[in-house]
Parts: sequence; structure tokens; C-alpha cells
Amino acid sequence: MNEALESLKIRPVIDAVYAFDDAQKAYEHLYRGAFGKIVIRVSK
Repeated sequence: MNEALESLKIRPVIDAVYAFDDAQKAYEHLYRGAFGKIVIRVSK
């Protein structure tokens, strides 16, 4: 599967990026029906 993703240049859709301190907001965003992926940034 990884080979197919690389050869077809398929990338995930990132809807929003949140700091670790805002993880609760990230989950709220997810439950509201976010289209893409939600990223929680652990370090700066």
C-alpha cells in the first residue's frame, strides 16, 4: 500500500493543526465533522 501511495502521490488532507495544549479543541473540531485529518502538534 505504501508503494501505491508513493507512486500515485496520494497525500492525506489535513483540515487543521492544533497545539498539544489545545487537544480538547481538536477533538471538538473532529466531532463536528471535520473533512480531513486533525493534527495535534506535540512539540514546537
